[in-house]
Formats: sequence, C-alpha cells, structure tokens
Amino acid sequence: MISHNNQTALEVGTRVRHRGQQYPEAIARGTATIVEVVKQHAVDGTWEYLVKTDAGEIKSWNIVDTPIS
Repeated sequence: MISHNNQTALEVGTRVRHRGQQYPEAIARGTATIVEVVKQHAVDGTWEYLVKTDAGEIKSWNIVDTPIS
C-alpha cells in the first residue's frame, strides 16, 4: 500500500522507500534519500527521483512512499 500521492513532488533530502518494499522497517524508516528530482512523467503525472539507498547505491525510482511513523 502506498500512502503518498506520487503526483505530488517530494523534496531533495526526503526519506523514501520503493513501492515494492513492503516490510515493516522500510515502511517505518524508508530505505533511501532523494538526491535529485529528475522529472514529472507526462503520461501519468508521477515523479521520478534519483535516490541514494542506505547501501550507498544511486538508483532511479518512480513510485515511492514516505515513512509512516
């Protein structure tokens, strides 16, 4: 389940998780931090981000969610 509306842009520095990460720790704390807002997709209005994962990898993610505390 995704609680964040992905047609609303998030800011650089926001903690997020990928839509497929549905385990308790990811939901509570996120698994990456946005380092760049890349673009809004014309087809569906969702935003694409470059994120730095907790493992130090830079990845391109589209559908994300923010931690739920």
